[in-house]
Amino acid sequence: MTLIPNARGSEDRKACLVGARESQQSPWGRLLLPTLVWLWTFVTVWLGYEYLILNGHLTKSPSLLRWMHNNHIFFSKQTILSPEPGEPLSWWLGWVGFGLICLTNIYIVRKKMAFRSGQKQSLTAWLDTHIFLGLLGPTLIVFHCNFKVRGLVAISFWSMVICFLSGVVGRYFYVQLLKDRASLRSALKYLDRGFTHIMRQSGEELDQRLLADAKAAAFIYAGGSEAMLKGKLPVASVLYQSIIGDLRLLFGRPIVPFGLPPSFGRPLSEYALILRRFYAGKYFRKLMGYWHAFHKPFAIFMYVVTVIHIAAELVFRVKTP
Repeated sequence: MTLIPNARGSEDRKACLVGARESQQSPWGRLLLPTLVWLWTFVTVWLGYEYLILNGHLTKSPSLLRWMHNNHIFFSKQTILSPEPGEPLSWWLGWVGFGLICLTNIYIVRKKMAFRSGQKQSLTAWLDTHIFLGLLGPTLIVFHCNFKVRGLVAISFWSMVICFLSGVVGRYFYVQLLKDRASLRSALKYLDRGFTHIMRQSGEELDQRLLADAKAAAFIYAGGSEAMLKGKLPVASVLYQSIIGDLRLLFGRPIVPFGLPPSFGRPLSEYALILRRFYAGKYFRKLMGYWHAFHKPFAIFMYVVTVIHIAAELVFRVKTP
């Protein structure tokens, strides 16, 4: 079973150019999303703690919001510090949360601009910011309504939750399609040269048949299969196998057969993951199309009902979550 696809000369040159461009990604770019996720986690935990106090569940615990309220920092003397919907704290959280959700559309505009200009540039940082705003905005809305959802706004709220969850799924699809086929092929060739280099350093000859068997086993470990190679797997099966494979690679590595150095473990994991993404790419492009068709209607409906809710609150002073 041949795993590595044959490459034409023009595609090889393209792969080298793509690989060079992607290798220039700054360390900050690679750390952006984890940093933003930790920031979102901190804000969520802190607000959860404060709301437990404001709702009377932790009456004797220290509270930053109460300290700010007592010292009139951000809060005026007449402000009532209450978590209930319609009160000043909830009002501000609602506006900030809605504003952050609106800012998520900057990524969509930036992506369309890049597509129309024909420039193939990385939008990963924009997407990471989009994800962060999509996490933090709905989180603030949850605290804005003090976990009480009813009436017409409940439709907007659950549409927001669906958009939030589908966004997490969409991020997974995007990661599978982050690199094009030429770039993936270039990475596979680089790892192949690395296997040879490791064997030379150990002073032994590389057994190509043993290496081929190790690659095939690692490919299966990472969620690949012979049916995937032939393009005969259902889309749902590819998604299931990819998730299982990613979980395996997250908590372990493929077995390195006897006769190969133990240091082959990590390169084999990388090789198997890249190879699976190479052959699963067409499936995930189809899944991404399904995802867009599912995600957009809920997002549009969420905005429409939210605007109605805001208009009703401003015009009629209706205090509902």
